[in-house]
Amino acid sequence: MPAHTGIALTSGQAYKPLMNKRTPPRTPKSSGNSDKSGRWAPSTSGPSRSERRPDQKPRGNASNEGRAGKRFSNDRDDTRGNDGKPNNPYNKRSSSRTDTRADKQMDTSSSQRQNAPSGQRRGYKGAVKADEPRTSRPSRPPVITERTPTTPEPNRAKKSSRGRKHSRGPSADTPLLYGTHAVEAALANPNRRVEHLWVTEKTEKLVQKSAASDSIPCEIVDGGEIGSKAPEGAVHQSIIARVAPLEDLALEDICETAQRVVLLDQVTDPHNVGAIFRSAAVFGFEALITTERNSPAPYGVLAKSASGAVEHVPYLRVTNLARAIEMLQAHNFTVIGLDGDANNTIAELDTSGKTALVMGAEGDGLRRLTREKCDFLGKLPASGPLRSLNVSNAAAVAFYEVARSSEG
Repeated sequence: MPAHTGIALTSGQAYKPLMNKRTPPRTPKSSGNSDKSGRWAPSTSGPSRSERRPDQKPRGNASNEGRAGKRFSNDRDDTRGNDGKPNNPYNKRSSSRTDTRADKQMDTSSSQRQNAPSGQRRGYKGAVKADEPRTSRPSRPPVITERTPTTPEPNRAKKSSRGRKHSRGPSADTPLLYGTHAVEAALANPNRRVEHLWVTEKTEKLVQKSAASDSIPCEIVDGGEIGSKAPEGAVHQSIIARVAPLEDLALEDICETAQRVVLLDQVTDPHNVGAIFRSAAVFGFEALITTERNSPAPYGVLAKSASGAVEHVPYLRVTNLARAIEMLQAHNFTVIGLDGDANNTIAELDTSGKTALVMGAEGDGLRRLTREKCDFLGKLPASGPLRSLNVSNAAAVAFYEVARSSEG
């Protein structure tokens, strides 16, 4: 006998190893039978006597006969209803179960309603006698009220629009100049035609100083209204001017008359372009050339950042920058491209003659074709831990180097 079983056997008994008994799957409790697969199957003869209580009667015809027919009829299949679908064993109203207390109460209430005596019946709108006809409620006469005439209010002072939100103003490409220095320079430029002015009481004196302001329509508005005349978010300093564009100059004219020019390769930020305008006017650069595409208009933010320099430095927008470089070289210009990886600094290059500086965009720098068209590549003398500057700051330093070498 194996020692690990712990079972004593008498003589004549054979040892049988213990087997793991598998418990049958649990089936839902119901009055039906179950087939060999363990699934529930409805009973065809109704619940057994052991399952039915003595005082419990089989389901009558009042509650569920309309759906599944008589419960204990042998002429039809009780497992399916009138619609051909099998009865749900978990449905409380299924025909495979006997009547419950709730079913009896439902049957009792329905029979009481059918056998109710004639007389007063209670409906949705209260008790109504059965023999008396319903009469419609008499309609009420309309009530006419006279509206009291409103007296006009006395003239009150018009509220100031200070702090009110106005609709979005014109776009950035609209020929508008705003800011004190930009408008004053436009009024002082004889080649600029100012069409209209918007000022406040504080900035009216600035316009009166200009001799050309007498023939310009000027409108004095309050501080809240003047903001609607400029683009959204513009720092207008309470003075705005609508101007006409300046006369365009040809590149050939610039090549013949100018000595120092600057070219911008894909510089699109109007703040940077305006700052380059200002530095060019300070260090004697006579023209600013850029591409026609992806370049800001010489109004709005650009003119505000330039602080009036757009009235002194011509602004040329060309279709092809590489061809413009070739035309400058044909007129004896030395074209120097500013590049941080160049071998020589700008001070080491010859800038005594006609000089054209080419500035690239921040991050990308000069494009390949533009770099190849340049005569030389120069860099700024940087000795600190950082090797790059903002394009407008780098332009100011490069302009200073060119101007100093030219004077020396």
